[in-house]
Amino acid sequence: MLKPFLILVNFLYCLIASGNQTNQRDIFKEEQQQWYSIEYRNNADEWMELREVKSVRSEPLSTSSYSFANRPLLFEFPYYSEDIKTVLATTQGFLYVVVGSKSSSTRLFETQYISPLMADFTPTPKQDIRHFKNGSVFVNQWSDMSLKLQRSAGFFTFQVQLHCTGVIKIIYKEVPLHPRDILSDDHVVKSGISDAYQDQTAGGGSRLVPYNTIDLDPDKIRSNTTFILTPLPTCSKYNTCSNCVSHLHPQCYWCPAYKRCSTKHGVDKYHELWAGGGCLSTATQTCPCNTSNSEAGQRPSNGCPMHTESPSPETTTTENDIFPQRQDQDQGEGDEVVPKPRPTDNLTIVVIISATAGCIASVFFIAALILWRIQGVREQRKAGYNFNVLLTPPSLESSLEPHPKPHP
Repeated sequence: MLKPFLILVNFLYCLIASGNQTNQRDIFKEEQQQWYSIEYRNNADEWMELREVKSVRSEPLSTSSYSFANRPLLFEFPYYSEDIKTVLATTQGFLYVVVGSKSSSTRLFETQYISPLMADFTPTPKQDIRHFKNGSVFVNQWSDMSLKLQRSAGFFTFQVQLHCTGVIKIIYKEVPLHPRDILSDDHVVKSGISDAYQDQTAGGGSRLVPYNTIDLDPDKIRSNTTFILTPLPTCSKYNTCSNCVSHLHPQCYWCPAYKRCSTKHGVDKYHELWAGGGCLSTATQTCPCNTSNSEAGQRPSNGCPMHTESPSPETTTTENDIFPQRQDQDQGEGDEVVPKPRPTDNLTIVVIISATAGCIASVFFIAALILWRIQGVREQRKAGYNFNVLLTPPSLESSLEPHPKPHP
């Protein structure tokens, strides 16, 4: 009778754990902000050919696979209303956005990426990965990239430009194969951008949970095409209550405890702070009477220069000139090996992990009950034995007593 009941409890627990993650995903979808506007151009007029100007060629990235290199920026790049100072350039056709001073060499492909074309590329003698940067723009270019399982398809050449204004330009020069036809059995294929917030796990660790992903239309990704992503005003951009609550699309709320502006459920990079700090219940759209509209309503500018320095047509340098103390030719300071990614759905992973953790906890709970029951049975048997001894007949009891020593 007890076993079916425990099985039912285990099932309900797993169902609730899975449902909580699904509800969170629905909330994120409902409160989704429009972080970027997307403009498509059927040309590559803004292409900057880095192989013909002074730029830095990465020898390790150009000759290896599943690797990445640290790329400090010369300006603070506003990404999802957060100023970014460093990105990681990868051999797999995308940039990983470093949050603060921390970066991870695992799961770079899952979230917090800026991806012209994330795919399973493998090095060839022609492969060339290089970058250019100044105080206004950072450009990373992937040239003559070959697919590991589809070498006969031809070579891909594309680049991404990060402007100090927050504008992202993704430009395709050569796309010999439609993105939908690229094999994704052993490696994810993505084009677009994504961001996530950091969430603490029950075991004391942390995980990245995506709150926004923008996928580029694969049917428009062709040779000589451009996508321009321009950041839009969002709730997290405001740092005063009055300016926060006046933003209507989406509706913004002000959290007095942390003096932050966000959506009702805090759907942005600081969701953990919003949820853990009680903002879910205290966030308001009513400001105190002493709040003045004369206060600075937006967060400080990143100091983007008014002019843009173009790359000069000089001799190309290699990354070995920039980092002379390399340990070896293929891998050195700033370049690391990235685990081979496989196609996954981030939110599905979160749901599966949470449900699995709940099921494991339930199994341990059931095991504890079984051990407790077994121990109880042993105690009962022991108590029953003592009870039988007490009820032993006197005749038998006397026969069990030791015989007295004989007198001399």
